[in-house]
Amino acid sequence: MNLKRHFTFFYSTLTTHRALFFTGLALKVICGSLLASGFMTQLFAPFVNYAVSSDPLGVYNHFNAQGAGNEFPYPPLMLLLLGIPRFLFGIFFPASATHISFADIAALRVTIIAADMVILFILLRWLKQHTRKVMWLYWLSPVFLYINYIHGQLDVIPVCLLLLSLYWLFKKKFIGACIFLGLAICCKTSMLLAVPFILIYGYKHPAVTHKTWAKAVLAMVACILFVNLPYIGHEGFRQMVYNNPEQAKLFATALPLSTGGLFLVTPAVYLLLLIKFRSFWQINRDLLLMFLGFAFGIITIFIAPMQGWYYWSLPFFIYFLVKENHYARLIYWLITGFYFLYFLLIPASDYGEVFQLVNSTPVAKGFVFTWLQEHGVNAANIVNTASTLLQASMIGFCWVIYRYGISQVQHHKMLYQPCMIGIAGDSASGKTTMAALVSAIFGASETSVVNGDDMHRWERGHNKWEGYTHLNPKANLLHLNLLHQLRLKKGKPVMREKYDHDSGMFTLPQNIPFNRVIVFEGLHSFFLAYQQELFDLKIFLEPDEHLRSNWKIKRDGEERGYTEDEILMAIAKRKPDAGKFITPQRDQADLIISMQPGGEPGENRLQVSCLNHFFLDDLVDALEQQPGLQTEHQYEDRFQVIRCAGNITTGEISVIGASLQEKLDEMGFPGAVWQPGYDGIIQLVLLQIIFYKMQLHAATHSDAVFN
Repeated sequence: MNLKRHFTFFYSTLTTHRALFFTGLALKVICGSLLASGFMTQLFAPFVNYAVSSDPLGVYNHFNAQGAGNEFPYPPLMLLLLGIPRFLFGIFFPASATHISFADIAALRVTIIAADMVILFILLRWLKQHTRKVMWLYWLSPVFLYINYIHGQLDVIPVCLLLLSLYWLFKKKFIGACIFLGLAICCKTSMLLAVPFILIYGYKHPAVTHKTWAKAVLAMVACILFVNLPYIGHEGFRQMVYNNPEQAKLFATALPLSTGGLFLVTPAVYLLLLIKFRSFWQINRDLLLMFLGFAFGIITIFIAPMQGWYYWSLPFFIYFLVKENHYARLIYWLITGFYFLYFLLIPASDYGEVFQLVNSTPVAKGFVFTWLQEHGVNAANIVNTASTLLQASMIGFCWVIYRYGISQVQHHKMLYQPCMIGIAGDSASGKTTMAALVSAIFGASETSVVNGDDMHRWERGHNKWEGYTHLNPKANLLHLNLLHQLRLKKGKPVMREKYDHDSGMFTLPQNIPFNRVIVFEGLHSFFLAYQQELFDLKIFLEPDEHLRSNWKIKRDGEERGYTEDEILMAIAKRKPDAGKFITPQRDQADLIISMQPGGEPGENRLQVSCLNHFFLDDLVDALEQQPGLQTEHQYEDRFQVIRCAGNITTGEISVIGASLQEKLDEMGFPGAVWQPGYDGIIQLVLLQIIFYKMQLHAATHSDAVFN
């Protein structure tokens, strides 16, 4: 079912953008069939052909002994993925290690274009609201066209497997994610650079236990060992894959030390990035993807530019660019322009060589560099200038990602503090039900509910209750409740007695765990002035008084054993304190929820009032389109009011909440359990306001401005 849904999405998206898709596909097929650099014709193709036609197990030893030893610096999975199409092509075009034809190049490009399309699919799924931008920036990227289908590097394949690993990771398929990560490493050893970031993400993910994550990591290790085991004993394999000069470039940038040693810049920067990444309390999808792009980009800055190495960071850059397009588009195109300029000017430039399959006398490598030297120009200075401009553009993009991406995300409060939600209201106003709705949104495993009744000062029957009602602050340990909230906000659990309404007695202290979402519900949740500032969202429940009285009579009679007369006497006794201590909390609320009687007996209407700076227009528009629901939206002084009457189904609620669910998924929360009717509408409003407040907080505390 999932596969069918994915195919349907991909097909419909490509159909929507068929002009862009087929233009890109035609360019890739034409260039990939006719053009190739010496990397393809002299290194990769002969190596794969020899493995397919002669000796797949001894191929590394053979080329390490007979050739230069740099023909194929990739682990055996890369050989397998390239060798399968070449084996199938061999039915019609036999493979030869000494004569390279169009068929050999086309066979290699089959795997490349398959990986290219998988990356396109993943980016489209992650950025489904911006599919046209993805088509322009990724599918029609001239840099990727050159790397894959003109020059002919293979980095798209391990990057594809890395993105598949991340795709499964964000779907909470942790073992599958680690297996794909292992496969990426089995295609290109440098994909190990992504492993610590993914391990930290999984370790911190609330949906996975340490035991489950350990199994996933073991699966990754087993995958790597299994794939490499047939070759690991071969000297040629070890030299060509693990001791090749390209990987040594990671350690080339160094500063001399007074001790005579060297300070290796790239490992040091990489370690600092990991330390920063580890410091986040929670990590969402955006943060992981931007850190990976930032890390790969920084590493590329400190090494001599190679054509394929830019493939590591650019898909992540594009993800950021699509989401934050108003910041980085110019820098992205500067990278593109300087990329082509640098590889045109270098002595090893293959811009003329790539026509070797269609031109019997191809232009020599580095023809521009040679021409400049012959005309008395210092070509080396020009190359260095182009390199500087390219790397400076990369630095600029990394800076933009950090300043306007990572910096914005790290100010999302849910990543370093729990989301604190306060619910206040009179007795039997629906506080427990509201807490349950919050728990259904974020998941019971991610939500801790703290009950204000636990802070009653005395047990039932104590003579002090003759002088105080439960609504009087002096009858409750409100300052202890404040200390508990501060402790939970700092990430520490609390031990707290529970008030048992059946017996009227307190239980032994019980542990209330620290969690990503913490709900304080009670009569005085934001009565204390300091406590008001600790909540990310304050909800006040104010149902129609007649409805509330009926709810209290029903609840206290059925669940707590009181007679109707006792309940009515309690309501009358508490009324002065309700007006003095409970109702004034309404003025501190972000959101006021009120159930009102409808026009027919037993029919109710929902009224939701919230501060007027919250953006709810899209949600209101969606509610207004529901056939069984009547919705009004008005601004009234400092509030905006939504009034609803009628019915709405769970299915309709889930459709409206799809975009909100995507945000929950990005942050690692389990799927929301949407409720039917007014409860579902309340859930939608709650979640929309919470996310909007988080955006406001991020924009206020950073230089970022959200779309």
